[in-house]
Amino acid sequence: EAFREWNACNPRRLLAVQVVRLGRTCKPRTLEVTSVGLVERDVSCPGLVHHMLQWGALTQLSVPPGCGKEVMLRSVDGQRLMYQVQDREGLLGTIVDACA
Repeated sequence: EAFREWNACNPRRLLAVQVVRLGRTCKPRTLEVTSVGLVERDVSCPGLVHHMLQWGALTQLSVPPGCGKEVMLRSVDGQRLMYQVQDREGLLGTIVDACA
């Protein structure tokens, strides 16, 4: 249902950044900040979407202490997504603006 709703609208892409998805394996991804949420795409095959997170499903956005480059997101269903990004402040600022 959420996927159908996502495709029904025409989201504006506000920012696309190269990130490393942290987990059991560290994988390069493209993270897109859109007007309706976040889209995590495969770097080698941009048509392949790994995750979509609508702003209404975002329950937590956290930045680990220190001067690292990590950002952690948690969704309503408890899924945790952790990314390493070079311009952490730029990404966070765009996310806050898109959610407002």
